[in-house]
Amino acid sequence: MVANAAWHLASVGKKVLIIDADLRSPTLLDYFSAFRTSPEERRRTDAPGLVDMVQALEAEVGRATAADARKLCDDHAKVDQYYLNLTRERPLEGIPEGSIHYLGPGRTGDSGYQSQVNMIVGSGFLASPLSKEFVRSLRRSALSQGYHYVLVDTPSDPGEPLHDHCTTILPDQVALCFPLTESGIGDALRAATHIRDGSSGQVLVRPIPTRVDVDAEDVEGMRDKAAEDLGEHMPGRSGDEVARYLSKVEIPQRRRVGNDRILAAFVDRPQLQGTLFSTSAQMVRTLTGVKVPEDRHLTERQRDVLRGRSLGRSWYTLPRVELLFHPRDRGWADWIQAQLEWAGSTVTRLAPESDGPPTAESRDRTVLLVMSKNLPNTLTAERAMQIRHSARGTGSTPGLVGVKVSEGVPDEAFGDVDRVSLHLHDEDDARQTLLDNFGGNALARRRTAPVNGPRFPGYRFSGSQPGARLHGPLENLPVSDPHFTGRQEIIQRMRDTLGYTMDGKPWFALTGLSGIGKSAIAREFADQFRFDYDLQWWIPAQKPDLAEAALASLASEAGFTATGDHATAARALLGELTQGRRWPRVLLVFDGACNVGDLRDLIPQDGCHVIVTTYHQEWRGLENVAWTEVPTFDPTESREVLRRRLRNLPEAVADELADKLGHLPPRLRQAAEAINARNLRGHDPDSAQEFLRLLEESAVQDGGDTTAPSPVTPLLLDELGDFHPASLRLLELCAFLDLDAIDPRLLRSAPAVREYGDADREIRDGSKDTGAVTHQVTRFLLVENDEENHVFRIHRSVRDQVLDRMSTQERARRRTAVQRVLASCAPSDEQPHGGGHDALYRQLARHVECSGALDSTDEEVRRWLTNQVRHLCWSNDNERAERWAERLFHQWTERFGEEDVLRLRVGTQWANALANLGENARAESVNKQTLDLLHSTQGPRNRYSLLAQQARARDLRFLGRFNEALEHDQAAHQFYLEELGADDREVLRAEHNLSLSLVAVGDYQSARDTAQRVFEARARVLKDRDRSTWYTGYHLGTYMRLCGEHASAELQLGLSIDGLTETVGASSSHTLHAVKELAATRRRMGEFDAALEESRRAYELHRRLHGALHARSLDMGVELAACLAAKSRFEDALGQAEHNLDAHTRVYGQEHPRTHVARSHLSAYHERLADAETSLSLAERAHSGLAADPHVGPNHPFTLGAAINLANSLVANGEPDKALKLDTDTDTAYRDRFGPSHPHSEIAAANWNDSTNRRKNRKTGSGGRSFIDG
Repeated sequence: MVANAAWHLASVGKKVLIIDADLRSPTLLDYFSAFRTSPEERRRTDAPGLVDMVQALEAEVGRATAADARKLCDDHAKVDQYYLNLTRERPLEGIPEGSIHYLGPGRTGDSGYQSQVNMIVGSGFLASPLSKEFVRSLRRSALSQGYHYVLVDTPSDPGEPLHDHCTTILPDQVALCFPLTESGIGDALRAATHIRDGSSGQVLVRPIPTRVDVDAEDVEGMRDKAAEDLGEHMPGRSGDEVARYLSKVEIPQRRRVGNDRILAAFVDRPQLQGTLFSTSAQMVRTLTGVKVPEDRHLTERQRDVLRGRSLGRSWYTLPRVELLFHPRDRGWADWIQAQLEWAGSTVTRLAPESDGPPTAESRDRTVLLVMSKNLPNTLTAERAMQIRHSARGTGSTPGLVGVKVSEGVPDEAFGDVDRVSLHLHDEDDARQTLLDNFGGNALARRRTAPVNGPRFPGYRFSGSQPGARLHGPLENLPVSDPHFTGRQEIIQRMRDTLGYTMDGKPWFALTGLSGIGKSAIAREFADQFRFDYDLQWWIPAQKPDLAEAALASLASEAGFTATGDHATAARALLGELTQGRRWPRVLLVFDGACNVGDLRDLIPQDGCHVIVTTYHQEWRGLENVAWTEVPTFDPTESREVLRRRLRNLPEAVADELADKLGHLPPRLRQAAEAINARNLRGHDPDSAQEFLRLLEESAVQDGGDTTAPSPVTPLLLDELGDFHPASLRLLELCAFLDLDAIDPRLLRSAPAVREYGDADREIRDGSKDTGAVTHQVTRFLLVENDEENHVFRIHRSVRDQVLDRMSTQERARRRTAVQRVLASCAPSDEQPHGGGHDALYRQLARHVECSGALDSTDEEVRRWLTNQVRHLCWSNDNERAERWAERLFHQWTERFGEEDVLRLRVGTQWANALANLGENARAESVNKQTLDLLHSTQGPRNRYSLLAQQARARDLRFLGRFNEALEHDQAAHQFYLEELGADDREVLRAEHNLSLSLVAVGDYQSARDTAQRVFEARARVLKDRDRSTWYTGYHLGTYMRLCGEHASAELQLGLSIDGLTETVGASSSHTLHAVKELAATRRRMGEFDAALEESRRAYELHRRLHGALHARSLDMGVELAACLAAKSRFEDALGQAEHNLDAHTRVYGQEHPRTHVARSHLSAYHERLADAETSLSLAERAHSGLAADPHVGPNHPFTLGAAINLANSLVANGEPDKALKLDTDTDTAYRDRFGPSHPHSEIAAANWNDSTNRRKNRKTGSGGRSFIDG
């Protein structure tokens, strides 16, 4: 690692000294063999070094006094008299830009060298104080020479000579390299502890995992263990910061570079990630801050020269090869070329369409033909035949040689071509076979595979069956079209652009007309290069929520623990994809993409290959987007599509049909299927001509306009109406669903099957099943069946033509039928809400508006919509919940009256959505009316009355009527408990709400005990993947803090924040509020910097996402002011507190308890800034308002905190007697409520003591007193 680090630093102009302190086994100089080009440099490889320095010192020190020891050490530790200038003769002009000096152990080539080392060890020098002084002199000498960096290679064994001194005295920083194994981590921990203790903490230790086998099964476990055991020696406090550090410094296993002792810069391509070059450069940047710009990287030619020089051979004497292949064999061609170039061959590619025989120059080369089932009857085959014939009789050798990679190669055309077979070989055997024939010398053939190059395509084959993968990527790709035709030029352009590395690649957009074949090209690309990816995922992207759902599905498939909403899971996944640790090579296809702005945040910016298919032109020309416009088929491709499906179709008829259909791929395929259907019914062989005639007569004529609806669709709909009426009915139902994501289960539901039966007697009597219904619409390409993702999709032009065929009455009937289909699939009232039905409710929500369900009067549809709105509230989709609930509430009021039960239930959910959005005043108004009507019509113990009663308690807490809220929550909890039992979900929810009211009335201990029971029960019953567990968890942490249990609160809040992040997302209002509570806890523990950072981040993000006047935003503003004050930034705290008071007044009003609390805090900051008069005015109003409030009173914690701040203001205004009386009462009240050891009781006691002393000593000023805020 020292050699590679030195290269990186020197390449940017740094002056570097490298010291090889491994006296017994020095190897550092071997890495710089390419630098020693002249005989003089080679003679200096045995120059004197450290051993010679020590021996000369020992010879003189015996005659010297102790006072002269330091001077002698300085005289004999002069680096400039012993180093070798490795860059005096640079291996290439200007490379490296800086300089590398080398101080070695000494004359290692001498026969007596090891004896000299043994003498030093045996003399006792290393154990003497003189050896330490010598190393200090060596350090001073190195620093005096003006080096930017001095790098020391020390022996790994602590018992080796100089090891201790070179790790505890010589360096400022130790990069502690260790293998990522259990024993390696243990050794590293012991070494780090030894270095820290031996240097008295003066030497910084940075652990560096090396030789990491990224494919090992336990690698993640070892990374976690390293982070846990060695975390104290790594930058950052949190687990995430430690993990980021490890990812930046980890060095992977690269046996070739280590065994050959060659610099990584001479072997690895700089643009590839995960190589020794890139990882060592990242390590250097992490440890030193020095980044190697791309313009300082070696070119490929320079690498070749230096690699050859390092290995002692000439790069240009190896074979030269030309490669010829069919475009569909591009994966094989890439792999073959990478192996040959790795072994030293120069490889070029021949274009199949080239005219004429090879040139004279090319006759000196070998032409390799990739032979596969794709070869027959192609331009590639014709080109190969040209080369074979031109080589005969010319004496050229070896001419054309075949490389067989699959069955299906025509022997009649290439039977006499020499060939080697890679078919059915594993990768190692295939590489060996290839290099034995074409790879140059034996040295190259012994080497391992190229690093990070194209992957081996052979694993796709099992026996003789192409495509049967033995193992492959995690994927959900739609099935590729077995009749896919043409488009190879586009696919090759995509491969050239994306390559086989992940970092720094643009998104590739396929743009063009709807139906032009963009998705088919993306599927074909993914299928052709499936072997090159660890993950391939198809993402429907017509709408952002569809893309989020697909990414969330991938997160679930991959075993992510995140179980929050789709947005949360998608964000977690995107972070993992960008890191590239779980899947080094990833392909994501965003199919049918909507506008860029709606999708940008859902597409990884780096670390993946991204393909976008879209008809939106705005994707073209964007920064970091490569794009190509997909054209219509050319006549040859159109003819091939038709004749593959209609084998007896005359060429002239195929051309005429293609012209009429505008050469658009889907139209051609639809036409072929329609003609086939007529043939299967026994029509005469002129079905194609008949179809042409029907096209002429069709009412839909596009006049050559490729953007117009397909003229084939009306004919197909006629076909369905005449022979498959149930399939036409299916399309009519789908016309009222979200076209981009129709769950097939909806179309197999009982109401849907009844609809098919009404249209088709064979469905009704059971002689035909629903599979036959869907088969016809997918066969005719009217519906896309994405089997992998379990959805149907329908193009809008098909939907429009289906609607045009229906009368107004038929549309109304089908719409009503669809609404009943959706309602029949919804969970019943008796099924609990929660994550178990999350996917189903999300699917149903897609169809609410397009089905017209919001206008339905059907009882079951209305019941479904009521529960759907409740689920939206539960899943934090509050904007949509509020919008739908308000509309339903008013519509149902007009149609069914105010006492309608479903209207009252949806009113409760409307109020919940409003409250979640921070519109508490509106929520209170709606809920009060709803609760009164539910009580009068359903009774107080009805389940929906109880839900509304709990919502009413929430509203009363918002109004500051805490005692009334407690009464409501106690009653609801008691009712639930009697009916359902202690651990029922509804009982636990009611008990959680009860804790909120208990804390509001100031009964912190009861709130804490209640929340503790609920948290434990929810963790036991609902488990830790249910969001409600963590809602209670973070409230429990808050109550612990309020009870003075700060350490327990910090732990509980930290765990809860992790749980909330996984279940509802890091930007959820609940998660951010929990972060604010953690900041408050840490502030009280004296961790002011961390508290301020967390508080500011939570406050600013919550304001931006949830609004400045949201109740939680107000709480966070109060805590931010307290954190600023804790840092003695009282002017900043005052400004924030003034804003807080204004916001509280706007939301709650002037006399609300929370407004008075904000006013009290503001008074405290005025007092600290010596504005005593303003402070007293604010403090008196706050205290008197709280004490007089019937829901608060004089002994509420709000009031007691305000009393402390008022007493401080009284002292500042020269009224110590009043302050003493107030302090006395406050001290007594705190002790009675919380006990003497509560932090606030201690503040009250300290202030009482201060007031007592002031009275005795007539002390003035308010210094030394504490206030309460936050």
